[in-house]
Amino acid sequence: MSLRDRLPRFWRSDTPVSPRVRLLRFIGAAIALLVIVSILWYVIDPPYNRLLVAVTDPLTSLRIDLGDSNNHINFYLENPPGAKVWINGAGFHFGLILVSALIAVTPGLTLLRRLKFIAIALGVMFIIHIITILSFSWIIQWSDDPLSFAFNPWLTFLVTIGTQLFPALIWVILCFKYWFPRAEAAGAKRVRKGEA
Repeated sequence: MSLRDRLPRFWRSDTPVSPRVRLLRFIGAAIALLVIVSILWYVIDPPYNRLLVAVTDPLTSLRIDLGDSNNHINFYLENPPGAKVWINGAGFHFGLILVSALIAVTPGLTLLRRLKFIAIALGVMFIIHIITILSFSWIIQWSDDPLSFAFNPWLTFLVTIGTQLFPALIWVILCFKYWFPRAEAAGAKRVRKGEA
């Protein structure tokens, strides 16, 4: 008896299921994987923050470094001297975890395609993180009152949208057609009939 045969029927991918069951299966697997990857991320978080700082620090006149916990990306201000603002790494990186988990549990993807899509998504998210850190530092530099502006709710909202909405958009762009294989097949049949 294989491992697949031991799984409850609800979790087996070879049994025909309704869209509701398929969605529930996806949500359950995504949440489970999200929790597991979130726990593992605390090992990966400090090296990833160091990489972000190493790439962005030379590109801005503000000094950027990591806090003692390696979880905050600090921006040191020129005025007032010694003052700093920061981005919390755990919240900032949640999009990476989210997009990886969503792609990993998307039904219909082969293992190779999952790995390819995860690599593409992580590359795009890395670029988004670099752009966000640079934008944040440049906005702080040009602000009349950088300490109050850095904690401005609108800036926080825009950073959140950039780091949390883009992962969902990346997942939709990469994996949309795998959710609706029947619609794609029906479209291909219609095209073939039209050509004949």
